[in-house]
Amino acid sequence: MTGEELGRADSVMTASTEFTEPVELTVVFTTHNRADLIDEGLAALAEQAWDDGCWDILLVDNLSTDDTPEVLKRWVEKMPVTTRVISAPGGRGPSFARNAAVAATTSTSVAFVDDDDLVAPDWVEAIGAALRSSPFVGSRHDFERLNDPALAASRLNQTMELASFHDVAVVSGAGMGCRRSIWNEVGGSNPDFRTGQDIDFALRVSALDDVSATFCREAEYHVRLRDGILPSFEQGERFARAWIRLHKVHPDAVGAKRLSLRRWFRRWIALGFRIRKLGDPTQRLRWAFDLGYELGRLRGAIVYRTWAGE
Repeated sequence: MTGEELGRADSVMTASTEFTEPVELTVVFTTHNRADLIDEGLAALAEQAWDDGCWDILLVDNLSTDDTPEVLKRWVEKMPVTTRVISAPGGRGPSFARNAAVAATTSTSVAFVDDDDLVAPDWVEAIGAALRSSPFVGSRHDFERLNDPALAASRLNQTMELASFHDVAVVSGAGMGCRRSIWNEVGGSNPDFRTGQDIDFALRVSALDDVSATFCREAEYHVRLRDGILPSFEQGERFARAWIRLHKVHPDAVGAKRLSLRRWFRRWIALGFRIRKLGDPTQRLRWAFDLGYELGRLRGAIVYRTWAGE
């Protein structure tokens, strides 16, 4: 299945600026019902520049029912390069929106920005330059600018290097850059995964010859997290279920051993001992995430009939 089949675009509006050379990079900004939030992220995009690269912007509205489409249209003429607004009506979620965007562009590469995050100055230049030498690139995540210190300290993903799923380097979709040819070759982002789609994509890319993920330290990307005990718990639970499903879908790629019941019980005992540290806000958020993760692992094992290891 191709990226074009997975997501289609309509309702295209094009800025007055026309291209004079092939587009090297399309920056994709996807959103759903964030009319009250996206101005900040769009303003950060409007400040970007890449003097020796030809790039454009694609703003993707994914089934919004608020004023998001109108807000997007207001920003078209404020952007430094040709900018279009499209809709992604095929389904809701990051995969549908990203697939629709890739199907709507002919650029050499694409890079993705989520609607609640911010790109740092020179992000476009850094990610664009990185994609010239590597077909699959991850930005350097920063959690401090947009989050409470306790919440920021509870997340360290992709701050110093790429994470890995067993021995496969994975790239978060937030701030990800990818050659469009690679995206289409592996079939785009899988909408069947509402969580874990980035790992699923990375596993499919890793199966290609001579393609590996690269961490771009110069491409700083500010990530906004959902604050609170319940959101942390829910995120852990969703991630664990996705983790189990990834083992079910990609058994040959990961080669993971099953988690023994003894080790699983030890994890629950360790969670119990950590209760005494819950006075610390950061530890409290991490504990909520890990509790959700263990419950999600159990639920995933029942749903997908597999008991995956670490």
